[in-house]
Amino acid sequence: MSRHDEGSDFWSSPHWFNSFDSGRATILIRVFVWSCTAIVGFVQAWSVRFFINPDGNSYLDVASAYLRGDYRNAVNAYWSPMFSWLIAMVLRIFHPSPFWETPVLHLINFAGLLIALRCFEFFFVAFLEFLQIGRAH
Repeated sequence: MSRHDEGSDFWSSPHWFNSFDSGRATILIRVFVWSCTAIVGFVQAWSVRFFINPDGNSYLDVASAYLRGDYRNAVNAYWSPMFSWLIAMVLRIFHPSPFWETPVLHLINFAGLLIALRCFEFFFVAFLEFLQIGRAH
């Protein structure tokens, strides 16, 4: 009887994973995680594309103030300037109508999600390499 004929013992044992090439398995896991994150993130962003909470509205107001040169209202101690600058840059480049400002804000957040996933992937790989170096010593 082969290893595959043992039924549930095959899948319950961690040895089934060892039969895969680790490089191929890593690529499959990365593709799966990136695909799931991108699909779920885009569906979420698209499904609420015309909904905005009060914080998002305030960020749009601050970004619009920067674009008008109204720094007295744009600079404040409550709202983070970096996100407002990013929104202002995108609004300046693409000139969306007021109808499309909220969906553009959701697309900026979606891009931030993908950037955050890439940063997580980078640091997680560095952490795993650190663990491998620690085991070698």
